Amino acid sequence: LAEQLGDARRAATYRAAGLALRDAIAVRLVDGERALASNLEELGTGSGYYDAAVVDAIAMGLFDPQGEIATATLAGLDAHLLTPASEVGWSRNDDQADHGGAEDLSPWGSVYDAVEWVVTDLRGAIAFRDGGDAARSDALLLWITAQTLANFGMTAETYDRDTGTYAFNTPMLGF
Repeated sequence: LAEQLGDARRAATYRAAGLALRDAIAVRLVDGERALASNLEELGTGSGYYDAAVVDAIAMGLFDPQGEIATATLAGLDAHLLTPASEVGWSRNDDQADHGGAEDLSPWGSVYDAVEWVVTDLRGAIAFRDGGDAARSDALLLWITAQTLANFGMTAETYDRDTGTYAFNTPMLGF
């Protein structure tokens, strides 16, 4: 915005800060495979740090969608969050399974975390397409479209991870 307003000094400052933040994430928030972690605290324990929300770092262009961080992140999400019902989409995160309801570094875990989130599937479709995997992108979009059409054109917020049926809020008109 600063650049569009002709404020070159602020534009340069904001750009430098953004690039420094991205570089810090690439150094401090990746695991040994170079997959993005949801938070530093869980990464430090070596487990429980998978969250499909990190896909936005790829879908929004923060990291090269064909680079090692994107490739490792998508592979990690598949390895830890892929849902049995769709076989292409992800549970939101691993917080329900990583701590058994106990207070830990991410105490939010519930069934809500374990269901497949449509918005992260849609963001994943962008990341896969930008990364050169049009087939996986199409599979995600076809899955969501089929579910929506089978339910009178209503897009769900989430799907049950095991059955694929709508879970929680429907229709989901915003996020």
